[in-house]
Amino acid sequence: MSIRTWRASAIAAGLILAALLAGRGRDARLPAFKTQHSQPAVRVPQTSVVITDEGKTFHVPTCSYIHGKRRTVTAEEAVREGYVPCVRCEPALVEK
Repeated sequence: MSIRTWRASAIAAGLILAALLAGRGRDARLPAFKTQHSQPAVRVPQTSVVITDEGKTFHVPTCSYIHGKRRTVTAEEAVREGYVPCVRCEPALVEK
């Protein structure tokens, strides 16, 4: 192989590595959802919501679909912890 081929290969490998590292850094800033099947919130309400340690969604306090030991947190905290909105009591917050 010629020096040009080696140089082109090294540049290409460097660009690929840089793209992978940039993507990894971006992903680290996004919250890890508790479920891959739910949609993230399109906006975060400025209210308190109810979550459970076993659940994957956050609810309004009066939602009848809450099961387990309840814990009240801010909606922002619930999103940071990976919870997504309940599609039954928070339908306006779910992407369509």
